Amino acid sequence: MSKIYHLIPAYRRQYIGKNITAALTLDTRKDKGGACPVVVRIRYDGKYSYVFVGDSCDKEEFIKLCESPGKKKASKLRMWSRFFDMVVSNILSVLEKGEGFSLASLQCHVMGADTSTKENVHTLWRRLIENKRLTGRLKTAACYEQALNRFEKDMGTKVGNSKMSRELIEEWVKKMEVNLSPTTIGIYLRTFRIVVKMGARDGLWSREKGEAFMQLPAINKKRDRKDEYLDVITMKYFYDLYVSISQRREAGRVTRSLGLFLFLYLGNGMNLADMVRLEYNDCYFRSKGKLLRFTRHKTMHESSNKIDITIPIIPELRLLMDRLCLPPRRGGLLFDIITHKTPEEKVIAIVHQLNKVIRKDMRSICYNHDMDVQPSTTWCRHSYATNLRDAGVSIEYISSMMGHTMTRGSLTTLHYLSDYNEETMFRNNALLLSSESK
Repeated sequence: MSKIYHLIPAYRRQYIGKNITAALTLDTRKDKGGACPVVVRIRYDGKYSYVFVGDSCDKEEFIKLCESPGKKKASKLRMWSRFFDMVVSNILSVLEKGEGFSLASLQCHVMGADTSTKENVHTLWRRLIENKRLTGRLKTAACYEQALNRFEKDMGTKVGNSKMSRELIEEWVKKMEVNLSPTTIGIYLRTFRIVVKMGARDGLWSREKGEAFMQLPAINKKRDRKDEYLDVITMKYFYDLYVSISQRREAGRVTRSLGLFLFLYLGNGMNLADMVRLEYNDCYFRSKGKLLRFTRHKTMHESSNKIDITIPIIPELRLLMDRLCLPPRRGGLLFDIITHKTPEEKVIAIVHQLNKVIRKDMRSICYNHDMDVQPSTTWCRHSYATNLRDAGVSIEYISSMMGHTMTRGSLTTLHYLSDYNEETMFRNNALLLSSESK
């Protein structure tokens, strides 16, 4: 155990009985100078075991939280505390029943699993899903559940611990390749890798099996999306089309989908999940309606990596807001798609359905206007990055406006850029033999 571990206080600590103590703290055993996993550390007969809460936190921030217990707790702290209470409650329940308690069976006990059944890849996977739900990571939990459903569809519901091997993984990959994209396969495999490593850590199979994903090409293979963008001319055509038809009496759902598609593009290539949550906050009123600011929903649970994005409301975006959005009200939402009281599970479902509707309507528009493309909302993000880059805007600016982390910044942005268009390539390459300045 590293020395720095003893410098990290516990946010909560509770003596449970029979030499069992629980503490909500950080796991710094593999500290690399960044955020550390938040855990419930169980001490039993002088030995330790860790239950991963499903979140991480910077050490300095965690210490400040522990030193200032009187301050108003953030939602993240409440989620951590609920998880801590759940762990303690399950351990107490086990002790009251007189069942044997050991660190080896701790994970099974605290998640309320049937202790008479040996844990396997299926129960471990479901425990991971429940962990994500308890800590508010509902979208991640849904993704993990989709991966589990696909695994059990392809490999069955009774995969024993002895079957865990590189051959099993490769067999599953072959079955998925029949009808899944490389991107989806990669997402499912990365989830499976987490489960396998958890099993190796808990002793369900050897640590060598926990490394079965090493150098597996499919796990990081993604579909090349660099051509999935629309150039400035096409986007301008769509904007002019929207302006011309949005005021007509017959304008309906398809027109609204086109408007939302353009809003995503002009709104710094934002994600649909962020768009439905946009508010008329203080930034909007302080700037006299010139700026929108929001925190990326994707980073909301990352205490040390929350990213705020500011959107300049250019005239074209203002026109879209006038025709698509609710009237400005401090603290009110821009769109009437969800409300502040909509449960997170329902928000995820609404965003998913809206994404399907926009994709369907945009493809219908393209078909009716003889365009050989089938854009989705993801194309807005790619188009924003690519079109600004081709216009000569710096990668640093694009990265900042898209909300990419400063540590990876430009590297992340490159994934959204298409290859340079012909005009740009010819213009730049001409400089190789030209004495004229650019």
